[in-house]
Amino acid sequence: MERKLERNQLKKNFLKEIIMRLDFQGVLQAEMEKILIKVKPYLKDKAFNRYNEKINNQAILEGTSIKEATSQIVYSFMDENSGYTLDLSTTSIILSVKSVGYSPFENYADIFSYVAAVYKEEIDFFTVTRFGFRKINFCFIKELSQIETYFESKYYGVEEPISEFDIGSVNRTSRLSDGKKNINLRYIVEQGEIDQDTFFKITLDSDIYSTDEETINQILNDKSELSAINDMLFTIYCGAITEQLADILLSEEENLPECLVGVENNE
Repeated sequence: MERKLERNQLKKNFLKEIIMRLDFQGVLQAEMEKILIKVKPYLKDKAFNRYNEKINNQAILEGTSIKEATSQIVYSFMDENSGYTLDLSTTSIILSVKSVGYSPFENYADIFSYVAAVYKEEIDFFTVTRFGFRKINFCFIKELSQIETYFESKYYGVEEPISEFDIGSVNRTSRLSDGKKNINLRYIVEQGEIDQDTFFKITLDSDIYSTDEETINQILNDKSELSAINDMLFTIYCGAITEQLADILLSEEENLPECLVGVENNE
C-alpha cells in the first residue's frame, strides 16, 4: 500500500494478540517479594482484578540428555476487561494483550515499563538478555482468489505452482537485522473451516527483538525507543495490506464484505 496511514484514523482492526517480553538473569526467588510488594498496588490501580501463582517446570538440557528439571513460580496478574495478562518470574516479564477492541499502545507500554523499572531498581545483579515486541494479526477470507484484493501479493502470493493441486497453506518467513535489532516476519495463509464453510486464515505475525544489552537498556530507559519499535510494527502492518483493506479499516461502516471475517471495530 502506497499511502500513509495514521494509527488514530483506524476504526477497525484484525489485531488478535500483542506480546511484550523481557528476559533477564540475576534474580533470586527470595528477591521476588520485593518486586511483588511494589507491583501489586500499582497493578490494582491499573484495574488488574485477578491474581494467581502457577508452577512452570523447566528441563535443563546437557548435550542430548536432560540434566535436571527445575520448577519456577510464575506470578500472574490479569485485567479481564482489557484482556491483559502479566506474568512475572525470576527470569522474565511477559505482558500479553488479547482484546477484541483496540488497546492503546501507551496503556500497556506504561505498565510494562513500570514493572521493568521495579526489577532494575530492586535487584542488584539484574542483567537483561532479550527484549521482544510481537503483534499477531489475522482474519479470514472466503475465496483464495480474494486474498490479493486485501493483502499485498508480494507477501501473500497464492498462485498454484502445479495445476490440479489445491493450496492448503502458504508460509513465508523473512528475517531482518540492523546488527542490534532483529525482525521476524511471517506471512501465513491456511485453509480451514468456519461453521463448516471453507475459509482461508490470513496471518501477519511480526516480532522485533534484541539480545544486545546496551540496546535493550536504551529501550527500557527511553519510552521514545519503545514507541519507535511500535511504529516499525505499524509500518510493517501497513505494508502488508492493500488500499481496499485500508479503506475498510478506516471506514465507520458496520457491514463488512461477506467474504471477510474477523475484522473488528476498535471500540
